[in-house]
Amino acid sequence: NAEDLDGQSILLDDRWNLFSFRVQPPVTSVAQVLSSIDGDYDLVLGETGIYSRGLSSAYNTLEELLPELGYYIRISRTSSVNLRIEGTTVPVSSSIPLHAGWNWVGYLPDVTLPITVALQSIEGHYQRVLSLDQFYAPALPAFSTLLEMGPGEGYLIYADEAVTLTY
Repeated sequence: NAEDLDGQSILLDDRWNLFSFRVQPPVTSVAQVLSSIDGDYDLVLGETGIYSRGLSSAYNTLEELLPELGYYIRISRTSSVNLRIEGTTVPVSSSIPLHAGWNWVGYLPDVTLPITVALQSIEGHYQRVLSLDQFYAPALPAFSTLLEMGPGEGYLIYADEAVTLTY
């Protein structure tokens, strides 16, 4: 059965980026998902592994990229690049299980939301949220710099206990 394909474009700066995507590609291998920027990146970090273009496949422990997760990627060019990922749209209401501690999380909505709205389903069960260069602490909202969550961005969420995130 053929499914309707969707796509997402993500602008990545010429440095480290923390990204995620909201479509399920038909092939989830790192090289295939990042094929639109082949040669423009050299390192991808996931919560449980690493993918380096310079390493033998035996040492690359990050084998696939999934929409529910966030990833760091280092762009090796001296200019930004546009990552294009195609696949079927992942329902915004999909559940993302979080474990106690730090979780590298993807962002599934296709619109920007205030952080308190986006994380309403886990309210009271997390201590911190980090983006690439901002943070949110529910106990210290006046000092927090991360006020919104948006498409294409990845996040690190520190959960107090196992809990399920639903946007």
